[in-house]
Amino acid sequence: MASSPSDDHAPFFRLTTGWRSYVATTDNITPANYLSNPFPSGVVAPSGSSLGLATALGQSVSFNDPSHSQPRDVEWSVSTEYQLPWSTLLSVAYVGQKESRIEENKSINGLPIQYYNNLSESAYLNTKVTNPMYGAALLPTSSSIATPTILQSTLLLPYPEFTGVTDDYASVGSQLYPGSCNLLLALTSRRNS
Repeated sequence: MASSPSDDHAPFFRLTTGWRSYVATTDNITPANYLSNPFPSGVVAPSGSSLGLATALGQSVSFNDPSHSQPRDVEWSVSTEYQLPWSTLLSVAYVGQKESRIEENKSINGLPIQYYNNLSESAYLNTKVTNPMYGAALLPTSSSIATPTILQSTLLLPYPEFTGVTDDYASVGSQLYPGSCNLLLALTSRRNS
């Protein structure tokens, strides 16, 4: 049974048919695509499990993080009052809030770290090389990586056979709330009698 992100973030696999070379209108009056044929370039047909590990080659894939945990929100407050001379009261209060395990969608198909901030590597990374995946039987011809040559940087990715790999709902973020949610308040008041 397929599930969706709202179903307790159960793991599942999905493919999306996008608007390939989408043009809303050609003359600012007449729509380029009509509801009778909203995908003139075709729809990505589901292959099921028939392709095994070759499913979605040449496309972008995403999956729900298998180690996902629910976000946590922690709030705290402390306050004290102290009676000063001359009928003056000093009040000090602190209120704070921190959120952790924030859900993030993160790409796991990035260029390895050793290629960043190294200008001498830029020529190497932008070199076009023979594409070893070109002409592969299961690689869709409409894919951006189904070309005779490809950038060297693409072949250095962890998963070069996909245009993107996204880990959805990864519980990796945290935030210490700024401004009014992390607040130190000091107040003095004097009674006039």
